[in-house]
Amino acid sequence: MPHIAKTAAYHLLRLAMVPLSKLTRNEMESIIAQAFAQKSAREKEFILSAGQAIAKLGGGIKNDIDTNGERWLIEQTGRFGFKTIFDVGANVGHWSELAYQNHAAAQIHAFEIVPDTFAQLECHVAGMTDRISCHNFGFMDQPGEITIFTSENSELSSIHQHGDLSTSGAVGVAVACRVRAGADFVREAGITMIDFMKIDTEGAESKVLAGFESLFAGQQVRLVLFEYNRGALMGRFLLADFYDFFTSKGYRVGKLTPEGVIFRDYDFSHEDFYGPNYVACLASEAALVEAISA
Repeated sequence: MPHIAKTAAYHLLRLAMVPLSKLTRNEMESIIAQAFAQKSAREKEFILSAGQAIAKLGGGIKNDIDTNGERWLIEQTGRFGFKTIFDVGANVGHWSELAYQNHAAAQIHAFEIVPDTFAQLECHVAGMTDRISCHNFGFMDQPGEITIFTSENSELSSIHQHGDLSTSGAVGVAVACRVRAGADFVREAGITMIDFMKIDTEGAESKVLAGFESLFAGQQVRLVLFEYNRGALMGRFLLADFYDFFTSKGYRVGKLTPEGVIFRDYDFSHEDFYGPNYVACLASEAALVEAISA
């Protein structure tokens, strides 16, 4: 049996021993992390795909910042001296807090569009306002006002009323919210480089990117963390579109795992709407690419 087949069979057997309905993200990520150790890129791809397929059979796995690779990425990049970090779709501020703890020289801009959630964000980061600035608006391709559909779970707030795609029932309370174009804000703030940008906007990513397009074209954003999941269906912006947007502007794109980023060329088989997160990094940032690669 070829080595890759033996490796896959072993880890699939380990996964199969855990009842699918009880499989937690910690268990899955631990198994995948161990499977990744000293494996080739081809083996990593195979193991990752197998693990995702099994997770789907078990009803999926909740996305958790501590185990999906986001914490790892924030910590791993802490030594690069980032000065400016954007948290687009900050929610109540957990991601901004991690960035604050790991990037001592960075000014962090946390953007939250929903007023009630923004109030929670301000409370959460109240002791960190020396380096975290909170902004109660979102980003789109044009300035103005849009309708956001909110739910009891603030993480599901979206420009799309996606009902049965939600894990907690219908999303239906309409709230009028303010938006700006990213490039306008950056220009007015006198910012010339964004070192790290996180985008979590539940299906509005294409509009957010369009508002920042001149900065990406000018390679004024070094590193981007973005969600790719079922929201891509609602926003009609597929993984292929993310790849086209970033690679045409000199970025490398890869899937974020607990052990790092798997930078790879786009393939139709990657279009699984599972995600949860991908990374785009300037190809010219060789040291940064190497530091965050799986």
